[in-house]
Amino acid sequence: MSANGTATTTTLAVTPASPVAAGTAVTLTATVAPSTAAGSVQFMDGKAALGSPVTVSGGTAALTTSTLAAGTHSLTAAFTPSDTSSASTSTAVSYTVNGSTGAQATTTALAVTPAGTAAPSTPVALTATVTPSAAAGSVQFNDGTTTLGTGAVSGGTATFSTSSLALGSHSFTATFVPTDTAAFTGSTSSSIPYVIAQSGTGATASETITSTVAAGALVISVANPSVTLPTPALNATASLFTSTGSINPVTLTDTRAGNLGWTVSGQVTDFSDGASHLINGQNLGWVPNVVDNGAGQVVTPGATVAPAAGVAGSDAGTLGLKSSRTLAQGTGLGTAHLGAALNLNAPTSTVAATYTATLTLTAI
Repeated sequence: MSANGTATTTTLAVTPASPVAAGTAVTLTATVAPSTAAGSVQFMDGKAALGSPVTVSGGTAALTTSTLAAGTHSLTAAFTPSDTSSASTSTAVSYTVNGSTGAQATTTALAVTPAGTAAPSTPVALTATVTPSAAAGSVQFNDGTTTLGTGAVSGGTATFSTSSLALGSHSFTATFVPTDTAAFTGSTSSSIPYVIAQSGTGATASETITSTVAAGALVISVANPSVTLPTPALNATASLFTSTGSINPVTLTDTRAGNLGWTVSGQVTDFSDGASHLINGQNLGWVPNVVDNGAGQVVTPGATVAPAAGVAGSDAGTLGLKSSRTLAQGTGLGTAHLGAALNLNAPTSTVAATYTATLTLTAI
């Protein structure tokens, strides 16, 4: 390399936009100008290297990582030429990764038996139901500002019984106290009015009304499971065979009770000609998009995943769609249709044949 070679500039883009939660797949894309410059890019987090150097292809190099720790990062891309071009380093990009999303919210509901009223000395049972049922802790049963007693939560319920309630009006509540406040929040039920009255002073009747909410289901499907990409063509620098296309629309329907939210992810196998020749699955990338979604849904496409720059079939890396990547995330009930543009790079050493891979889409 010549110290007086062609000057280059390197710029860095990071997706998705900061801030993100810890564990989010973050893609760093370096653009080297002029695009004819040959070499590799080392991505850096401050003074620490992120992965190995990535070969520049068509003026770009990309790295995806899910290991950025919580905190503020200073990300850069350093281009090292393999021709007569000069080296260059991007301006630092400040990027924030948030830590844990915090304790999971709980709700507490209270039921009293017998309902409404009871005679003096009658056993009155208070039953608290805590959601989610995995929340560990205890429930404090109250009559106004007076604590009646406590009960341990087991399988999402806690109970307390008393036969010493005084004559007159009462107002019962149940307060959940979590064992681990970092895992679950506390919660208090709505108040239930109650009357202790002498026998013969009145009459009451009660009805128990029950309604069962169906569990519903999370369903993912594709109408056409076959995708054919155009024949790969040699790129402008004659360094790769490239092809672009798109997946067929993916239908995601959520009818589950509780508005649980969902994530759809995809992961591809290596492309095989059915014999001994492969195109590494790392060489396939995508740009997710949301075709449409239900009026009650909020759906966000996943981050762009850049394809590897034509790595060999034997390469054991995890670039591109060789690792599971997010296609979309959503909340709310209804049906959404998801899509993605596909980008395939194949080494120029690829043997002529028809290659097939399987893209597995998973909804959770």
